[in-house]
Order: sequence, then structure tokens, then C-alpha cells
Amino acid sequence: MPTKVTDIITQLCLHLKNFEEEFATNYISKNTLSLLLFEYGFETKNSKKERNSLLIILDELKAVSLSLQKNKIPFVIIKFSELSKSVSDIDILVHNTNNLSSVLHGLGYSLEDDVEPHRSTYVKSIKGTRVSLDLHHHLSWRRVHYLDSHSIIDQSQLKSIGDIKVPFPSLPHDFLITAAHCIFKHNGISLFDILHILSLKESNPSPLNNLPTMYAITEEYQWKQEFDYFLHFISSIESDLRTSLDSESSIFKNLPHQFSLLTVVRIRLSKILRSLSHKSYTSPLIQTYAYFFDIFQFLVEEKLGISLIFFFRFLSRIKKMINTVKSIFSTNK
Repeated sequence: MPTKVTDIITQLCLHLKNFEEEFATNYISKNTLSLLLFEYGFETKNSKKERNSLLIILDELKAVSLSLQKNKIPFVIIKFSELSKSVSDIDILVHNTNNLSSVLHGLGYSLEDDVEPHRSTYVKSIKGTRVSLDLHHHLSWRRVHYLDSHSIIDQSQLKSIGDIKVPFPSLPHDFLITAAHCIFKHNGISLFDILHILSLKESNPSPLNNLPTMYAITEEYQWKQEFDYFLHFISSIESDLRTSLDSESSIFKNLPHQFSLLTVVRIRLSKILRSLSHKSYTSPLIQTYAYFFDIFQFLVEEKLGISLIFFFRFLSRIKKMINTVKSIFSTNK
């Protein structure tokens, strides 16, 4: 019976070898497990390429972190797991944006997108690998706030990446960032997300001590019920992974778990209704606008299988053009 995350991963590698190659390949890809399993001897055709890309990303993470620390810019690396995962970007939460642009330009980055009010993206190419820096000014998705960014930075903890110390979110904040990302952006939960959560729980001898804090934070930002749903789902999967990973009925075969359309709509509608009756960090009007696009994107991408990435890039360009025109007119006044 697997008792630790390492045991679960070892058993998973053995279990996947019993399935057809096509199923195993798709399963690993959908659950973002390629690099994690590669460390345990389970190699896929993309493992080595993803490993090389990750090493480049990690070198850049260290270089950017050192530069931000040198220039006394408070920051936290978010959406980063100590478990190996294929990534193409570095997510950084920042407050003070003074000198930030010049610092990044000095490292060879160029601004790609700053249309969203709470996020800007800088890019750079290294040895054919595209490195993207997503700078978050708030913990939000489509301008809807889910966590207090000031607290995340103030309560951050230094962890070692190679030979340097880098600030990461505290365990409760890391847990909540993962939960919010799954619930409100991805509308689902992958096996990697679950293993990341379990590794966080393992790293804390008394994980239940953090629950009151996390419930208080999610209640303040009106998503306590959704967080509770996330916890119950993780708990049910954890039980299955630790007791019946080799069972044909094991729920792990159905991961990633994708929310139904009804669940996607219900989550957003209930949050908007709570915002109407309680003090909210994001107005119900902005939430309605954001969640309309969430549901529209979910319907088109998940149900029809059509990617909207080019549509949203088009909208981004339109917004950028409008902002440029506004800037010109305001300058000429």
C-alpha cells in the first residue's frame, strides 16, 4: 500500500506499464507527468527534450531572481512545484514595478503583452527555447481577485534553487494558489495537481493546523464553498491512490478530472451571488464579465474541441490598439 508521494509515483510507473502505449502516453500528457515519471525511470518520447527545457527555465529563474533581489524588488515565485514538471513560463508575483521593465530588458527580455491590468508578459529565446515571464501584480484571473498578494509576498519563505535562495509562497498560500488555479482557470484537477497538494501536506507535520487559516482566506474572497469542494475531491482521490492504485476501478484512470458545464456555471454563479451580499474585492459586474468569457471558453474548447487562443490573442491586440489610441489623445490634450 503506497503511503508516501514517492511510493505513489513508483506504483504509478509500474501500473502504467500494464496499459496500452497510446493510453499511457495520453494519460501522462494530460496529467503533466512526463518529467516526474522520467525521474523514476519511466521515459516518454518527449522526456529528455522537456528536461532540457526545464533546466533552461531553472537557470533563468535563478538569474531573474538574483536580479530582482539585487534591485530590491519584492517578489515571489508562484505556481512552481518541487515535483518535476514541464513548464514553459515563470510566474512571478510582484508589487513594486519601479525599474522592473529596465531590469528585465537588461536580462534580454522584451515585453510581449501588458493588456491585462494585473499581468504583463516578457519573453526571451535561449538556445531555441522560448522563455516566458508572467508578472502578476495581483492573484487574479480575468481581473477577479482570489487572494491577497501583499500577504503572499510578506509571508513568503526562502527555498533553495541550486545555490541560491528564492522566495516562494508559504504552504497555506501555495495550497490556495493551486486550488484557485484548478477551480477558476483550468476547471479541473490533474493528477500532478493532486500529487503537488499531497507533497505539500507531507512537508508539514501538522497540515490540519493550516485549515482554519485557509478557510478564513477563502471566505474573505468569497470562494470558501468552492475550496471545500476542492478539498473533498482531493481527499477522495488521496484515499484511492493510497489504497487501490492497482485496482481496475481506481478513479485515477479518469484523471484529469474535468468539471461538468453545470459545475463550471454553478461555481461562478454562486460566487457572484455571494459578492452581491458581501463586501467583495472585485465588483459583481467585473465578475459577471469575466465569468461569461470563462463559460464561453469552456464550452468552445472542452465541448467543441476548438482552441480559442488565437481569438484571445486577437482581442488582446484590439485592446492594445485602443489603449494606444487613448494614450495618444490624452497626450495631445
